[in-house]
Amino acid sequence: MKRFDSIYEAVRHIKRNLPEDTHDAIFLMFHEDKDRFYVADDTTDLENQIEEDFHLWGYESGDPEKHAESYKVWSYVLSENKERYPALYAGHKRTPLSKSHLRGEINVSGEIVASFSVSQW
Repeated sequence: MKRFDSIYEAVRHIKRNLPEDTHDAIFLMFHEDKDRFYVADDTTDLENQIEEDFHLWGYESGDPEKHAESYKVWSYVLSENKERYPALYAGHKRTPLSKSHLRGEINVSGEIVASFSVSQW
């Protein structure tokens, strides 16, 4: 995953890498309050960044869903994916960055995980 301070740098990076990309998708993530942009080829990297940010400054709200809503994520996928899985990529449109890719916004959500332990002492 790479971090950028401007959308222009992030999009230039995506444009350079799309034609040669060997992955199913490239993701662009933006945090609306922090002016940070991330480009990754795996959603796990983005999830880890969102979680790290929540631990750093998201606990103030205490609401993981509200924290998740402050992120916007777009995926860049091969055009053929829309033909194979039309329901999954219904919102994806052609991108000027590549003739063989589509771009679409994807969802970010937060959830609370409960953890319990029972101890005899």
